[in-house]
Amino acid sequence: MLILGLVLFTTKVNLWPIFANSTNWFLSLGAGIFLGLGSLWPVRVSAGNFWQKVKAWYFKDKYSFVQTIFYLVVYGGFAEELLFRWFFAGILWLQIGWWVIILGPALNIIWHIPYWSYLYKLQTKDDWRTFSVKLLMPATFFAIVLTSIVVFTHNLIGPIIAHAFSDWVGAVLRRDHSSKADSC
Repeated sequence: MLILGLVLFTTKVNLWPIFANSTNWFLSLGAGIFLGLGSLWPVRVSAGNFWQKVKAWYFKDKYSFVQTIFYLVVYGGFAEELLFRWFFAGILWLQIGWWVIILGPALNIIWHIPYWSYLYKLQTKDDWRTFSVKLLMPATFFAIVLTSIVVFTHNLIGPIIAHAFSDWVGAVLRRDHSSKADSC
């Protein structure tokens, strides 16, 4: 974030506003809420079961629960969206136009490869191809949709909400999975 701030301070890059006018704000917000809630579908978790896991985590360790939400909103939601959907998309838009909807998410996917490699090492039951289809395809589609929202609305509120919520869903499910593994 410091480097991003220095680049913006020292150059005259003409980027979109982070939060555009009210019509685009509401379109972006609506898309973000829709995508955020839609992030429950790919993991095929019933809403009741998922919220029971959330409730159990909250009552078992409130500090960890709040700390995780804060981290995911600030880093996963705001910082990553600021970098990939606002900064890169804004700069690349001037150079390549609509191709930014593909190239921006590609940069985002490359950014996440070390983390996904770590997750793959934790999950030994799937081969790399199966793991890639389960993770890379949905993540790439999600990144393309988030970038499209920003390109069409010039507003980050929806992608911030969707990104933070989808990461939080993953954190809830990983926490549940790791606690079962610890008890075996």
